[in-house]
Amino acid sequence: MKTDASFKGILIAGLALLYLAPLAFFLTMEQRASGAPIGTLVGNGLLLSIPLLALCGMIYVLATAARQVRSGGALDRRLAGWVYWAPRVAGIVIILFISLFALDVFTPGVPLGEVLFGLLMHLIPSIVLAVILALAWKWEWIGFWFFLLAALLFLLTFLREA
Repeated sequence: MKTDASFKGILIAGLALLYLAPLAFFLTMEQRASGAPIGTLVGNGLLLSIPLLALCGMIYVLATAARQVRSGGALDRRLAGWVYWAPRVAGIVIILFISLFALDVFTPGVPLGEVLFGLLMHLIPSIVLAVILALAWKWEWIGFWFFLLAALLFLLTFLREA
C-alpha cells in the first residue's frame, strides 16, 4: 500500500534525524570543548549510538504498532512479537550500556580490594535496573513506571550537569 510505504519513509527519515542531530550536537560540542582527537570522537560516537539507536528502534516499533492498530484493529503476529520483546531487549542493552561506565575503576597500581569496591559502587545503578527488569519481565506495569522514573532521573541529572 502506498500510504504504508510513505508512512514508513517519513518515520525512518524522522528517526534518522532524531539519531543524527543529537549525535552531531554532542560530538561537535565535545570537539569544541576539549579538542578531542578523531579516534576519541569515533569511540564516543559509537558509545552514544547505543542509547540513541535503542530509542529510535523503540519509537519505530511503537509507531508501527499504533498505525496497525489504528488501521486494522490488531497487530500482526510478527509485530506483536517485536512489541513484546523490544522493551526487554532494550532494558538489557541499557543496563549493559550503563555498566560500561564501571570500567573506569580499573587503574594500574590500585589495590584489588579498592578496585572491586569501586566496581561494586559503580554497578549499583545497573544492579537496581536489573532487579527492576527481572520484576518487569513478569509484571509489565512495574517496568513501565520504574524505567520511566529512571529515564527521568537520568535526564534531570544530565541536564543539571550540562
